[in-house]
Amino acid sequence: MNYLLGIEYNGSNLKISVLKKSGKYFELVRLDSIFLANEENEAVAQLTAWKGENLPNAGSIKAVLTISESVLYIKELEIPKLKLAQLNEAVYWEIPSIAPISQAESVYDWRIVSEEKDSVNVLAIVGKSLYVENLITIFGKAMIDIIAIEPSAYAYGRICDAPLNNNTLLCFAQENGTNYVILKKGVPLFNTTTTANLQIGRGSRIKTAKDLTAELASGVAKVVDYWKGKESLEIQQIIVSGDVAYKYYGMDASINLFDKIPVVIGKSKKIKYFKSKDYKDLDIVGYLTSLGAAIRFMQKDVYEGINLFPVSEKKKIEKERNQRKFSSRLLELLSVNLILLVLITASIFVLNIWWFSLEKQLDRGQKLSATHPANNFIAETDATNVTIQNSITLTKRQEDIGDKLRMIAGYTPQLIKIKAVNMQNTKGEVWTIDGVGDRASILAFYEMLSQNIKATEISMPYSNFNKEKDNDFSMIIIW
Repeated sequence: MNYLLGIEYNGSNLKISVLKKSGKYFELVRLDSIFLANEENEAVAQLTAWKGENLPNAGSIKAVLTISESVLYIKELEIPKLKLAQLNEAVYWEIPSIAPISQAESVYDWRIVSEEKDSVNVLAIVGKSLYVENLITIFGKAMIDIIAIEPSAYAYGRICDAPLNNNTLLCFAQENGTNYVILKKGVPLFNTTTTANLQIGRGSRIKTAKDLTAELASGVAKVVDYWKGKESLEIQQIIVSGDVAYKYYGMDASINLFDKIPVVIGKSKKIKYFKSKDYKDLDIVGYLTSLGAAIRFMQKDVYEGINLFPVSEKKKIEKERNQRKFSSRLLELLSVNLILLVLITASIFVLNIWWFSLEKQLDRGQKLSATHPANNFIAETDATNVTIQNSITLTKRQEDIGDKLRMIAGYTPQLIKIKAVNMQNTKGEVWTIDGVGDRASILAFYEMLSQNIKATEISMPYSNFNKEKDNDFSMIIIW
C-alpha cells in the first residue's frame, strides 16, 4: 500500500498526518506525534519502528515536510523585472543580505508576491543546508521519501478555514511555548517564539483557561505593538492553532478583551475529494500544519510551490517534472490523435453505409424507370435530339469552313495557284494548303496570311524557289 505523509517538524516534535489514495479520493487514516531523537541512527530506528507499527503493508511512502519559520530567514526583496532564471540568480546573490550564511551553506527558494511596471517584489526564504540535508538523510534511511520541504505557514494556509488575504498573526500554541508568524496577504513576513509553561491535558481545560488566555494575550500584545510602532503594520486578524488550540475553543471573546482584533480558532476547511474518516475537528485542530502538508499531494503538481531542497535535489526534481510534462503532453497528443482516428473511422463507416444505401436506391430507381412505358418515347426523343444537334453542328462547321476559305481566297495573289486544301483532323482545325507560284507571290501570300488571319499557328514547312515561276509550296494553318 502507498502512503502520503504530511510531517510538521518543530524542534524535536514530529506531527504526522497519513493519507492514502483510493481512486480520486484521499482519506486520512492516521494522526500521530513522536519526539525524534537528536542522534541520527536513533532517529532512523524510531522512524522505522513507527512505520512498521502504523503503516501496514507499506509500499511507497512519500512525504511533504514542514519546518518552522524560526529556523528560516525570510526577507522581501525588490528586484528589476527579469526572466525567471535571472530572478533565481539575483535571489541567489542576495542570500548574504538575507541570512548570516554563505550561498554554499544555504538552501533557498522564492516567490513573486507583487509586480510593478519595472520591478517585482520577491519573498526570499533561506535555510541552512546542513539542517535540511540531515533531515532528508534521516527520513531517507527510514525509507520515507521526502519530496518537498516548505515553511509551516504555507502548509497551514492550505488547510485553514479562515481567509488569509489580510495581515494575519498566526499563533501556534505548543506545549513548550508559542510560535508567532505574521502573514502579509498569506505570505510569511516575520517569526518569533516565546517559551511558556502551558499545561497539557484535556481534563484541565477549564482550570487552565484563564492562565492560557493571559499567556497568549501577553505574547500577542508584544508582537502587535512592535509591528504597529516600528513597521506601521496593522494586524487585522489573529488565528490560534497548535498543540493546545483545543483549549481555546469558546474563548475568542476573552482573548479580544486584551487585543481589539478579531480572533478565530484555526479549523480545517472542507476540501473536495478529502475524507477525514472518523476524526473530528477537536482531533484535527492540533495537526492542521501536518495535514496541510499532506494536502499538497492533492495538487495537480506536488512539486509546484516553495521547496527548500538542496540545489542538486532540485535539479533531479526539475528533470522529473520535465519528464512528466513531456509524458503528459505526449499522452494528450496520442489521445487527441486516437479520438480523431476513431471519428474518421466512424465517419468513413457511416459514409459507406449511406453510399451503399444510395446505390441500392439508385439501382432500384433505374430498374423501375427501365420498365416504364415512357422510356421508348424518351429514347426516340433523345435520338431525334442527337440527330438535330449533329445536323446543326455540321451546318455550323460547313459555314465556318466556307468563311475561312473565302478569307484565304481574298488574300491569295493572282500569280498563286492553289492546288489543294486538306483538313487533317475530324474537327478541321489543321489545314494544309498546297500550291504553285513565283517566289515573290509565295512570300507575299505567306506574309498576308500571317498578318491577317487569326490562327494559332501559320507555317510554311516546304517551298521550292529554284525556278523563276511554278515553284511548289506547302503551308500549314492551325486554327
